[in-house]
Amino acid sequence: LYNTLEVIRSSALVNSADYTSDAIATLGALYRDIVKSDNIITLGDELNLLQKYLKIMEFKYPNRFFYQFNVEPALLALPTVKFWLQPLAENFFVHGFDPESEFNLLLVNGWEEDRRYVLEIADNGVRIAEERLADIRNKLARGDDAPADNIGLRNVYTRLHFFYGAGFSMNIDNNEEAGVKISVILSKEAVGDVQAVDRG
Repeated sequence: LYNTLEVIRSSALVNSADYTSDAIATLGALYRDIVKSDNIITLGDELNLLQKYLKIMEFKYPNRFFYQFNVEPALLALPTVKFWLQPLAENFFVHGFDPESEFNLLLVNGWEEDRRYVLEIADNGVRIAEERLADIRNKLARGDDAPADNIGLRNVYTRLHFFYGAGFSMNIDNNEEAGVKISVILSKEAVGDVQAVDRG
């Protein structure tokens, strides 16, 4: 919240009142959704939270940042924990975003397969050095404490693993040409178990 307010404050110095008003309205909507008591929401609602955050980042980087969602309807009703997509997107702005580029892109793709659901967050930013990528993967797999610059990623992994159990996995890869791709994989069995507990 404080970081976002600083974004808006800085923008207000160089932009019109209408621009600032739109940014504050978007932040207000995001904040209201975050502080609601429900911690378990649908993936569709979680994507709506992410979209509000990305709209705020569009205010910060006008005409330099673009995003697109391509998520199949079958995923939208899945139960999930609140506010885990935002830290994954924030990793892009912290580590991969190029403020000198005119085309920074974040894609959120989601699809259903025979026995699982896949949600993929991909960008066209800076790739992760292979040695560093291997270290991140190993630390997540072992459950080690994350270094300071990967606390958000570690927290997301821990929360989703606790919620979905063994039917959850996360893959982190470099894209072939540019950027990073994070894939969250949920077995249909794990999702079914969560839904059964929720109904109980």
